[in-house]
Order: sequence, then C-alpha cells, then structure tokens
Amino acid sequence: MLKKISCLLVSTLIILSNLFAENDPQKQEEQISLSTYKLSGGFARVWSFGYDFPVPAYQYNFFIKDPFFISFNPALSSSYSNFLWGDIGSNAGDDFGGFNQNAGFLFEIQDGLTLGALLSRNDYMGGPLHRIDPYGIISTINSNRPGPNVITPANNLTFIGSYELEEDFSIGFGLSYISSSNEVKPAGQRTFEANYSQFGISAGSLYKLDQLYFDGSLSMIFMSADSKDPNTRTFEGSASNFNLLGRTFYEYANNLNFVGVLQYVTSSGSVKDRIVNGTSTTSDLSSKTYYSLSAGINYSKDRFLFAGGITYACSSTTFPKVRNVSPELTNSDCYFPLWQLGLEYLAVDWLILRAGYISANLSTTLETAASPTTKNTSSYNQYLPGGVNLGIGLRFGTFSLDAFISEEVLRQGFNLIGGGTRTFAYISASYAF
Repeated sequence: MLKKISCLLVSTLIILSNLFAENDPQKQEEQISLSTYKLSGGFARVWSFGYDFPVPAYQYNFFIKDPFFISFNPALSSSYSNFLWGDIGSNAGDDFGGFNQNAGFLFEIQDGLTLGALLSRNDYMGGPLHRIDPYGIISTINSNRPGPNVITPANNLTFIGSYELEEDFSIGFGLSYISSSNEVKPAGQRTFEANYSQFGISAGSLYKLDQLYFDGSLSMIFMSADSKDPNTRTFEGSASNFNLLGRTFYEYANNLNFVGVLQYVTSSGSVKDRIVNGTSTTSDLSSKTYYSLSAGINYSKDRFLFAGGITYACSSTTFPKVRNVSPELTNSDCYFPLWQLGLEYLAVDWLILRAGYISANLSTTLETAASPTTKNTSSYNQYLPGGVNLGIGLRFGTFSLDAFISEEVLRQGFNLIGGGTRTFAYISASYAF
C-alpha cells in the first residue's frame, strides 16, 4: 500500500510539472537543470539520498557531491566560495532548539583563497573535527570522578579554509579548540575541579585531471579530561581520534561517473588514577576502529540525478587485557552488502524531488571472558531492513531549503490537515552569493 501511495504521489507531481512546463521546445532547452543548483545542499539532502541511524555513524551516501562534505574535507570549500549554509535541524522534543543545528560561512578573501568557519553543537552529525568528544572520554571520567563533574562543551567553532594552488588543485585546512572547567571551592579548603580540552586539526586536497576527480582528507582530534579531589585523588584521561577519507569520481561518459570511496576511523585512549601521596595507576581504554570500502555510480542528465552503490564496512571495539581477569576481547559488526541508493528530479524550476533507499546485511561477533586467558566467541547474522527516504529541495534564486520528509506523512492521509504529524523531519538551508 505504501509503495502504491509513493508511486501515485511522485506521478502526480511529475504530471503537474509537465502541465505547467513550457510547450515551446526552444524554451524547454533553456530551462534550468539540476547542475544550476550545484552550490546548494546540506545534511537534509544527504539524508534523503539513503542514510539511517542503525548503520555506522560515518557512513553517508558519499556518491554525491554536496557542501555537507566540507565537514570532512576542508579543501572542498574552494568549490563553495561566498557561501552560507547550516541546518535548522529536527525537532527532538524541544520546540526552541532543533536537534543538530549548525551554521557556517565561507568568503573568498582573494583569488584562490577562501576562509570561513562552522559553528556546531555537541549533537553534530557531520565530520569528526566538528564533533565534541568523538571518543567519549568525558563519560569515562565522570563515571569514576573523585571531584566535580566534567562539563561537556555546548559548541565547537572550527575555522576552515582552502587555497587554490592551480586551476584544478586545491588544498584545505581545519582547526578547532574547545575547553570547559568546573570548580568548587569550599570555605577554607583547596579547590575541587574538573576540566576538559579538545584540539583538532584537519588537512585535505581536491584534485581534477581530465576525467578524474579526487578529494582526500585527514583529521586528528585530541581530547583530555580530569576530575580532581585535592585531598584524595585525581582521575584523568586522554584520547585521540584519527579519520581518513578518500573519494574518486571517474568520468566514464559525459553523464556517468564511477565512484570509489575509502574511509578509515580509529580511536584510542587511556586513564590515570593518581592517589595523593600514593601510587598512580595507568590503564588503557578500549580502542575503536571503523573502515569501509564503497563502489558506485553517479549519473546525471538534465533534470535527473542518480547516485548509489555498495559498501563493505566493519566497526570493532577492542577491550585491553586485564591481568588475572580477562584476555583481550573484541566485538565487531560487519555490514555487507550495504546498499545506498538515491535519486533526485527537478520537477519544476524551484522544486526538487528526492528519494533514497538503504539496507544492509549485518554480521556480529561478540567475545566474552571464559577465564583470565581464554574467551568465548559467538557470531550471528541479521538483516537490517533500512527503508525508503524521501526529501524535497526548494530553490529561490541562490537561496535553498532542503528537507527530509517524515516517512509517517504518507501514512497520515487527511490527518495531516489537523496537524497529525510533522511533515519535515529535518531541514537544511544555504545561500550562495
């Protein structure tokens, strides 16, 4: 039933767009195509192209080009000079603060040099440099804190920029630093305190040669936190996050690109328990790894774009050996095949229709300690159904609004008139000037 309703909705919109289209063939050739709006987009558009939260957090549809991916590769900012973008986000129970709101700007300072910044919150869904505590060291310290609670910063301001060395070769950088502190000073006593700091840096490149388009980036984030009771002990920890992403678009024909994607993410950390006038104990925390290999296509023709492919992805968490308790243990999730398919159609010059699909087969392996030197292993397979994503894009000159449509809209029917459910689950905005 849902499929029939979806087909009926799309067919109706296409018919209406044709009714209002120009009949003169010469005027039809002069009409706007999707390529006109290449300086627009955002997370709502990427979400519409096949993304769902059960799959790994970094596995977006990388088979499309979109300003959202500036959050991974700052060199892409060279393609979006004089550009404002951000996410109005989604309503997560708070009418006065949408989930994952963020805003950024890029200005061309001089020929080839673009500078800007992105202000993101601690619920950001984009690249790792703009996230806050991507490892989770704050929660680790707070669960063992001897002193005050470590406060999670609310916002992260990242400076980004790019420089075009040649017409088809650009390099980019990203830099961020955030911190928080919490101090309690009882009368006549020493100060109890908790601190957090995070430093991140990224570098990227964008290269075009004949039919080849390549963008690659590397980011590193370093985090540290501590909680201190000056009379007894200090519990402190540090962690690092390393992220590598490479994408290649090979133009096989005028409208057809073959796309390859490689992604690698790894995180690790350690904690130290310092006893006042006593011993100190250092322990390794779990290490986390994620990698993926993707292959797909990007096909565009006038008012139509299709982008999708297949991915092999694995995420694992390794827990260090605990002497006389357990050996080293590893839990892993591997996704294959992970399908992401997305398309968009320019129905009229101001309205873009989108649809996406995502699904995956999942293999899980769990290890538990049987003794200090042996372990139990269990494995099982399951199918993640994923689902259909729908979205729209509204274009008003160089101002754009992109929305991810709530799937429940199709099931509500006339109940929507009475406000039965939210129409848009997520909204992005951008403006090119």
